[in-house]
Amino acid sequence: MNYPTPTKHSQFRKLPPDIIHYIFGFFPLTYLISTISPLCKEFHAYIFDFPPHWHTLKLNHYLKHLPSFLKFYKSHKQSFNFVKRLYFCGIGNDAIVSEIPSYLPSLTQLIWFSPLKVENFTTLTNLTELNIFSLQNVDGIVKLTNLMKLKMEYCRNLQNVDPITKLTKLKKR
Repeated sequence: MNYPTPTKHSQFRKLPPDIIHYIFGFFPLTYLISTISPLCKEFHAYIFDFPPHWHTLKLNHYLKHLPSFLKFYKSHKQSFNFVKRLYFCGIGNDAIVSEIPSYLPSLTQLIWFSPLKVENFTTLTNLTELNIFSLQNVDGIVKLTNLMKLKMEYCRNLQNVDPITKLTKLKKR
């Protein structure tokens, strides 16, 4: 792993990089990005150049925050390839919100607390776990062939569940 070289003025230069990453591991990614990375170039490099920090992403977005998230995403696309787990809770413009899963092609776990059409996440073929709320149609779910765990809540208007029976890797309780 290529670690940034601390400058001679850096107070933490005496710490081994592994210790710094260990400390950063206690903070949520959103905190590291918004609060820690702007402090200095070294912190920024430690956060953005170390994929394990990007393993889990928790987003609580509302319409007013989505433009800043999209701007951030466009300037850091490569780091988003490391995200394996996404927890999303928010509301906003359905067209923009529904695009978020497509930004994270390596997702294996998606927990989505927002209305969403199944078509918006059928490209995430690596998904092994899906927790979804307020789903109305499951027709496209058959494309998620690696799905082993499926949890659906508040899907009151769900009518045809036959596509779910075609998911052969789902574990039964």
